[in-house]
Parts: sequence; structure tokens; C-alpha cells
Amino acid sequence: MELGSKGLENVDLSLIDVRPPTRHGESLHEPIAIEVLSGAVKEALPEVDIRLTSNQFHDNGQIPNDALQSRVVGLSIGVGDWPTAQNVLDQAVRNGTGDQVLVAGGSYATYMPERLIEEVPHLVCIQGEGEEGLVKLLQIVMANRGKTREQLTRLFVSNEVPGLAVRNDDVLVQIPQQTTDLSRAPLPDRVLLPETLSRGGVSLIEMGRGCQHNACSFCCIPGKHNGEKWRPKPIENIIQDLRDLSNAGITRVDLADEDFIGNDLDRAIKLCERILEEKRQGSLNPVLTFSFVDLRAKSLISNDLMKQEKIMKLLGLMKQAGFHEVFLGLESGACAALKRMRKGSSPKINAQAVAVLNEANMPFDFGFIFFDKESSLGDLKESIRFLRETGLDHRHPRVIKKMRIQPGTVAGRNFLGYPGEDKPINMDLLAYEYDFDDPQVVEVHNRFLEWEDQNKVSTDSFCRAIGYCDDVLRKELEAILGEIRSTDLRVLEHIIDATENCTAINLVQFHEEYSQLIDAGNSILLENN
Repeated sequence: MELGSKGLENVDLSLIDVRPPTRHGESLHEPIAIEVLSGAVKEALPEVDIRLTSNQFHDNGQIPNDALQSRVVGLSIGVGDWPTAQNVLDQAVRNGTGDQVLVAGGSYATYMPERLIEEVPHLVCIQGEGEEGLVKLLQIVMANRGKTREQLTRLFVSNEVPGLAVRNDDVLVQIPQQTTDLSRAPLPDRVLLPETLSRGGVSLIEMGRGCQHNACSFCCIPGKHNGEKWRPKPIENIIQDLRDLSNAGITRVDLADEDFIGNDLDRAIKLCERILEEKRQGSLNPVLTFSFVDLRAKSLISNDLMKQEKIMKLLGLMKQAGFHEVFLGLESGACAALKRMRKGSSPKINAQAVAVLNEANMPFDFGFIFFDKESSLGDLKESIRFLRETGLDHRHPRVIKKMRIQPGTVAGRNFLGYPGEDKPINMDLLAYEYDFDDPQVVEVHNRFLEWEDQNKVSTDSFCRAIGYCDDVLRKELEAILGEIRSTDLRVLEHIIDATENCTAINLVQFHEEYSQLIDAGNSILLENN
């Protein structure tokens, strides 16, 4: 069947970001995923009438009914959106038209399409990058005026819509994904930016997709991007997008990228130089800053002296260009744990990366996973030593966490191969529930959770406040949280020692320290309310 657009049925499309309405202190982000999809559809099929909305903007959690009346309704469902997604799916089924094509994309559609289709049997899922799949689906709908939903489903299958997952004749059919050509990708259709800004939200930008390493056992990025490694967007495309954002009054942009440098250090340098040039020329706001910039530890380390000098040059340019903080995915300070995670790194490399950022005076946040299914007490102690030796034991990020084993990842596939039939999944977290192999690690983890839960309300409020407060207040709260995290590490160490030596756990001293820190943090919040 020839799939064009001229002379075909005019189709209306609603794209809906289902994230729940934000609460006080929660960051509201521009729904970039559906804006990217809209940009792709507008370029390929300009006659399609598109409406975008986000559930974040509707305080009652109800999507306007007219947005659910379109011929094609697309829902973007990310991790943590499950309860809201169920409500929106129910609302869409109740209020949609009989021949409506209901489409879902995002994390749940990519990694657990069968679970979504259990909720709504006629649901069409598009896995991974959705541009190619959505455009082809719309072409089929436009070319087949008057076809029933069931007939269209068969056509989606026979025409091999990229990334399709759908129930066809009671069989789950999945079609391979198709990678988007970023060199020709249009700019996002930023129609939701004004509403985002009016609610104090933050804009997002893609400068590339994927990760050059692309092999971490816990990571969902390979499935999200069809197994492809890092792919950059053209610098000119990025600059034009930044100009548009700057002209809209934006002063802060968060990156949606998974790997800023990728495998092209020179390109990253050129990008920063262009941003600086645009700021000098007045094309970009000189105070424009960038946050959530992901870096890999190995991308900051080289045995080649000239390359290491380039890395330091890049970090200096990033600071000048407005990249005021980066995120470093360390994940562990234990050698065996890093091997299990397939990080392609080591405690030594991680420590060197931290030293490079400190030398460059580049502020950074970092990711850390203390517990995985095969953790030993030795791993835990090694990570505690690493954090202290690198000076990360007084930093504000929460580091004592359990690995999420997500469907569709290497860790997820390995977990399904473990003995035993019961593999429950927490749909809110999109992660399997599991216990640790070592009974002593189970005991340590449970006792630490008991400790942490006693003060979780206060520490969570500090974390939320950091997301929206000014720099002065942020530094004060980060200092308090840093002391709290340091206390947590000493508590964990005490629990490990007591478990290992079969002695009593006594946390009285730590409770007193914690109370003083919590009181200090609450006082800061009260003074600034």
C-alpha cells in the first residue's frame, strides 16, 4: 500500500503527557517527549491537526474530554506515572469515540507493552523512539478512511509500523523499532512551553540521544534507543533550538541527554564554543544556564596527555558557557559491584573522574547504587571507604539505595532466569521486587530502611526545596543534607559491623545527631517561607 499524505482523510491527533499534577516543591518539566513527536508529525504530515496537553497542568488529574475525542490519541507514560496512567486510560476508554485509535508510548509501552494491553486490549503501543512509528501509523489511518479499529490494527501489523506492540487476533505482535535520523530531525513543537513557564517549570532540550557505553546491566537506555549507542544532534539544530528558547525568555535549560560527550570530545568543545559565541553576539541570553548534564566517568579520564588536556579545556568551556553543574554516574565504589553492573569502570577510574571535576572546580551531582541482588557486606564496606576517600561522604545526594531491576534491561533478563516462578513487579516503579542473595545483606538493608524511614518526611522536604529555592538557600540545605548523608553512612557502617559480629545495634547517638540536623533544616525552611 502506498503511504503518502495528499488527498487522504484529514486526521486529528491529541498527544497527552500523563504525568500527575505537581505538588508544592516538585519540579515541573516541559513535556518534551510529546513536543518532539509533534514536531516530527508536523514536518511529515502538515495537514494533521495536533493538540498537545499535559496532565501536569490539570490540578484535578482529569484530561479535558475534548482532548480525548480525536481520531488518534497518544499517551506518553513515564516511570512513576502508573496510577495516573490507569486513570487516564480509563478516562480515554470511557470518553473516546468507538473507532478511535488509542496509542501509548514511553517507558511502560517500551518495556511492558503486554501489561498496558491487559488494561486496554485495543491499545496500540509504540516502543522506543516514537517518531517513525507514529508518523507511519497516522499515514495508515489517513489512507484508510472508514476502516474499523480492528481493521486498522491489522494494517498496522501488515505494514510493520516501527516499534509496534499490539494485540492482533489475540496474539501479541511486536515489530522492530526504527532509529530516528537525528541529522534530519525537526525542532520540537514547543507549544506547551508558555504554560510550563507560567507554572514555574523548566524547559528541556535534547543535544543527543543514547550512551556511548550502552552496556550497564541496570540501564534501560539501549531498549529506549533501539540498541544504538550515542548519537549527536547537529550543532546548528541545537543552536537554533537554544535561540528559540532564549527568545522565549528562558534562563535555565535542563538536558534530556543520557551522555553529553559521547565519543566526540571535539564536538562537545565546538558546541560550548558556539554557545559562548552566540552569547557574545546577543543571540542567546548571556545568563542562560544548563543543568542535568550527564557525564560518564571514563569520558573524563585518558592516558593520553593531550586528550586529558582537551578534557580539562572542555570542562572550563562548559563552565564559561553556563553548564553550572554536571551529573556523574559513578554507581559504586566496589570493584565486584561495578563488574556486575557492567559499568566498564572501576573504583580507581571513578576516583580519578571525581578528582578531575574537583580540579576543574566543576560542581557535580552523582549517582550511586549501594545494594544489588548479589551484594556482599564486603561490597558495602568498600563503597563506604570509596565515598570517604573521595570526599563524597558529606555530599547531599542520597547514595544508600537499592538497584532497580527494570524489565527489558540486562539485569531484568538475568533476574527472570533466577530459580523460582514468582517474579512480582512494582508497576509504580516499573521494577521487579527482589531480595538479596546474602541473608546478612537482607538484614542490613532492612535495618537501615527502618532507620531511614523515621526521618524520611523531613529529608524529602529538604530535597524538594533544593529543587526550587535560590542559590543561597540551596547551599544551606545541601550542607545540612550532606551532614545527614554522612550520618547515614556511619549508621550503615554500624549496622554492618553489628550484623557481621552478632552484636547489638545501638543508634541512640545517631538519633541525637539526626534530630539536631533535622531541626536545623526545618528552621532554615521556616525562615524562608
